[in-house]
Amino acid sequence: MRLPCAAVAAVALMLTLLGACAAPPVRPSAMVPDLAALPPGPAPVYRQSIVPGPVSGGSGASAQSL
Repeated sequence: MRLPCAAVAAVALMLTLLGACAAPPVRPSAMVPDLAALPPGPAPVYRQSIVPGPVSGGSGASAQSL
């Protein structure tokens, strides 16, 4: 089922008009939280909990070794 060009143009026009009614975008600086007002969290504990480990896979690995 193909849509006629007039229907596609009408939908595009409606979406354009709907987008014109949208609120203006927020300033990027308003999206950044003020971290000075927040207490320090448990981030140092979590930073030390992630450590690299061995990785297996590829052509030399078998299902029995996993």
